[in-house]
Amino acid sequence: MMNLKKAWDEKVEDLGEEYGWKEELPEKEEEIQEYLTDALSNYIKNRNNYVVNGAVICCDQMSRKDVIIEKKFATAKISGEMGSKEMAAPGTKGAMTLGKTVYHVSDNNEIVRKLSATHAKEQTSNGIRFATVTDRICLRAKEERGLPVDASIVSMGNCKIFCEGDVEEIEKRKEKALLYGTCYCLIKPGEKWINPPCIENLANSSGDEICVEEEHHKTMEWSTLHGDQEGLTMFSTLLCTRGGIITVEDSGQIEMYNSDKESFDSIFEFKERYEELIQELIERYDVHMEISTIGKIMYVESSGDGYDEEGKLTIRFENHVFLSEIENDERKVNEFEKYFQCEPGNWRNHKIKVGDKFEVLHGEEIDNDLQYLALEYAKSIDSEAAYRSISMGVGQLMGFNYDVLGYMSAEEMFEKISSGYANQIEGMIKFIKKENLDEKDIEEFFRNYNGDNVENYMERYVNAVW
Repeated sequence: MMNLKKAWDEKVEDLGEEYGWKEELPEKEEEIQEYLTDALSNYIKNRNNYVVNGAVICCDQMSRKDVIIEKKFATAKISGEMGSKEMAAPGTKGAMTLGKTVYHVSDNNEIVRKLSATHAKEQTSNGIRFATVTDRICLRAKEERGLPVDASIVSMGNCKIFCEGDVEEIEKRKEKALLYGTCYCLIKPGEKWINPPCIENLANSSGDEICVEEEHHKTMEWSTLHGDQEGLTMFSTLLCTRGGIITVEDSGQIEMYNSDKESFDSIFEFKERYEELIQELIERYDVHMEISTIGKIMYVESSGDGYDEEGKLTIRFENHVFLSEIENDERKVNEFEKYFQCEPGNWRNHKIKVGDKFEVLHGEEIDNDLQYLALEYAKSIDSEAAYRSISMGVGQLMGFNYDVLGYMSAEEMFEKISSGYANQIEGMIKFIKKENLDEKDIEEFFRNYNGDNVENYMERYVNAVW
């Protein structure tokens, strides 16, 4: 329990600095306890501070250093941040075996250290599922035991702790360990996350139990498939029976505005409202680009317009992309020719059937209603291919990039991006990082982001404002 108390105390320190509790503490000692109690209680009761799907978690036994396994004869040496240990080498049976495997986890592996909220599917914040104390199933257990539930945790990276039998556990899951780190093979999470028993006791620096009301300041409960379950906050902890304490590093919540589909009269209004969010996301995803660069790219792509006047997501349907998606199905191609005209692989001269004649689909100003008509035609031929063939929102991300952004389908991507500017902006910044576009100069950026017509995009970028 003392280890948990230490973890909670550290959270009080961190959040105290973030929310300015320390700076505002009363001068009198007897008033400090009451102040901290109220501050922490209000924090727990604020649903905006609860953990959601995609939160970042960490373990106090998590290591960023490589784990190395060297096998020689019938023994193996496992080495890492905390030193090395000799143990039996699996499968050698006394025969001479030489080998060395280095388990390195890249900082760009976004699956590692992410928490998936799998139970409270109808309980959301801005469309993102809340996490509960039951979200602790690790991917290894699901895969190897065939559990009929979704996994919540993949891995923390590499584990600092070395126990007898670890080499065998790692080596028989070698491919997964090379992808996700040794934690994938070794993690043994407790039955549930643990929330502090009482905020008064948490705020009390002496460690004494000062409150006896068992239900006092209980965390919120969300309705799940397994009944009502407590939600996770930044104070929640999950014990690993190997000796680690897993805590929440980032709740995953992004501020959403009251009217997150509002249209703008100018890019300057867009900047005033979302510049702070863009900067937050740049830091979260460690994107090596200036905020002004990303702002100007958004201006080039969409002038900051993610929605039309009716609140529908701005899209651009690409005939040639849809044709390439269905080209191996003769029936679908025949249907395509009833509604669309284009040259294979050519983004120019796209036309769409309107009434009895074909009209230009992409004029100087994009007609969003016409784009949705194209989408509906395409959905009648192949729905998922249709969603893969549109660019969406303020960043004009193509639907065929859905898997890069972590979605199960292009249609799911469309639904999420339709929910607000915050999801659109995050999707664009995440895509830039995943594709390493922040490491390229601006001309090469547009070549990778948009493909052809780089000169046109460069001209617009030079003249862009932010």
